[in-house]
Amino acid sequence: MNIKKAIHFCFKSYVLFTLLLILVIGGTLIWFVQKSSHDFVDYHNSIAKGSSAGVAEQIAFFIGEQKRLVKLFANENLPLILAVKNDPENDDVLETLDAAIFKYFPNRFAFTIADNSGEPMFEDFDGLVSDACKSDLRTFSKDKHYAPYIHPNSESYHFDVMANFGHQEGEHGILFISFHADVMGSILKSTQVLHHNIMLLYPKRKDLIEVVAEGARNHLDRLDYRLTKKEKSQILHRQPIRGTRWEAADLHHVNLFSDYESQIRNNAIFMFLLALLISLLFVNRLYREESQRKHAEAQKAAMIGLVAHEFRTPVTSILGALGLLRHMAEKKLKKNELELVDMAHANSNRLQLLVNDFLDVQTLESGNFQLDIKEVSLTDFITSALNNNKMYGDQFKVRFNLLTDVSTFKDVHFLADESRAQQVLSNLLSNAVKYGGPNKSVAISIDLTAHDVKMSVQDQGKGIPIELQSRMFQEFAKGNNQQVSGIKSTGLGLNICHKIMTKHGGKIGFTSEINKGICFFIIFRRK
Repeated sequence: MNIKKAIHFCFKSYVLFTLLLILVIGGTLIWFVQKSSHDFVDYHNSIAKGSSAGVAEQIAFFIGEQKRLVKLFANENLPLILAVKNDPENDDVLETLDAAIFKYFPNRFAFTIADNSGEPMFEDFDGLVSDACKSDLRTFSKDKHYAPYIHPNSESYHFDVMANFGHQEGEHGILFISFHADVMGSILKSTQVLHHNIMLLYPKRKDLIEVVAEGARNHLDRLDYRLTKKEKSQILHRQPIRGTRWEAADLHHVNLFSDYESQIRNNAIFMFLLALLISLLFVNRLYREESQRKHAEAQKAAMIGLVAHEFRTPVTSILGALGLLRHMAEKKLKKNELELVDMAHANSNRLQLLVNDFLDVQTLESGNFQLDIKEVSLTDFITSALNNNKMYGDQFKVRFNLLTDVSTFKDVHFLADESRAQQVLSNLLSNAVKYGGPNKSVAISIDLTAHDVKMSVQDQGKGIPIELQSRMFQEFAKGNNQQVSGIKSTGLGLNICHKIMTKHGGKIGFTSEINKGICFFIIFRRK
C-alpha cells in the first residue's frame, strides 16, 4: 500500500512539475518574442538613421560640388559667356557655349544666361527653362543664394544650379544650368538597404516625393506624389539636407515588422507546441505506468475509470477555459485589449455598412421595392442634409459651402421619396468629404428649370481617372484611394444612388478634371 501511495505521489508531482515547466517555457517564449521584436525594430531604426544621414551627406556634397563647378566654369569661360551676353542673337557663339557646357557637364538638362535682375538674355524656344526656373533666377538674383528642388518638365525632371559671373561694371550676370534629377537616384540606390526605401522629400510641400532610388518622382506609378498617412508612419528616420529644401527619409517596407513578428511568433508557437507535446508524452508515459499498476483491478472498474478519464479531461479543460474567460472578463481591460476591442468595433461597423449596402442592392433589384413619392420642400431638404452631414465633415476638417441661398426657394418643391433622396445626397456629400481632402471645402449649388431641380456637389480632390469614369456607377467600382489614407469603401454607394435616382425617374451624373475635383449632380422633377 505504501508503494502504491509513493507511486501515486510521484505521478502527481511529475504532472505538477510538467505544468510548471510548460508555464515557464510559455512565459520565456513570450518574453523572447517581445524582446526579439523590440531588438529588430531598434536594429532597423539604427540602419535607417545611418542610411538617411549618409544620403543627406552625399546629396549635400553633390549639390555643393555642382555649385562649385558651375562657379568654376563661369570663371574659366567668362569671355565666351560675356560674348553670349553681349550678342544673344548670335547662334554660333551660343552653340559654342552650349558645347562647352555639355562637355563640362554631360548631365546638364538646360542652361541660360540672365542679367543681374534674373531676366534671361535669350529666349528658350524649346521650353526647357520653365517659369519655375525663371522664378529661381529671380530668387537667386535677390538673395544671392538658392536651395534647389525638383522642377517637373515633360522632357525631364530637373533641379537648378546658378552662379554669378563678371567682375566689372556691366559684365555682371547669372549663369543658370539645370541638371537631370535622375542622377541623384543612383546615390539613393547605392545607400538603400534591403527592406528599406530611401527618398528625398520636400517637407514644406506636405512631404512631396522628389527623388527615389529609381530617379525623379515621375518614375513612380501613382496619382499623388505626396506621402500618404500610412507611408509617413513607415518613416524610421529623416535627415535635413544642408543647402537644399530636401530631407532624406528612410521608410521601411510596409510589412517588415509585422512579418518578422509573425515569423518569430509562429516559431515560438511551434517551440511551445513541441515542448507541450514532449511534456504530454512524458505525462502519458507516467500515466501508462500508473495504468499498469491498476491493470490488476476488475475489468469493469478499469473501463469505468478509463471512460471517466476520457470524459473528464475535455470537460475539465472546457470548464477551466470558461472559468479563465470569466475571470478575465471581471478584470479591467488592458490597453492592448482595448485596442482589440476598438479594432473589433471598427470592423463590425464596416461589416454593418457592407451588409446594409448589400441589403439595399438586393432590395433595389427586387420587384418589391417601392418609393413613397411626396412633395418635398427644397429648403428643408437641403438644410436637413447639411445638418446631418456636418459632424462627418468636421471629422475631416471639411466645411460645406452652400453657394445658393436656399431661403429664396422656400416655395419650391420637388417630387421624391425624401428618405431615399436624403440617402443619395448624403452619399455624395460624404464622398466629397472623404475624397476631396482634409481642410478643404465642399461646394453645394442649386439650379432650377421650369421642370427640374438640380443639386450639385463639388469637391477639391484629385478627380476621377479617365479609365474609371465609364464605370463609376457600376457595382464595386473603386478608384485609387492612396491619397486618402484609411478610407475604405464597398464600391456600392454610387451604384445604389444610381438605382435610386433611376427609380425616381431622375438623373445622376458627374463632371471631373484631374487635379480639379469632381462635381456630382442629381436632378429631380419639380412639382
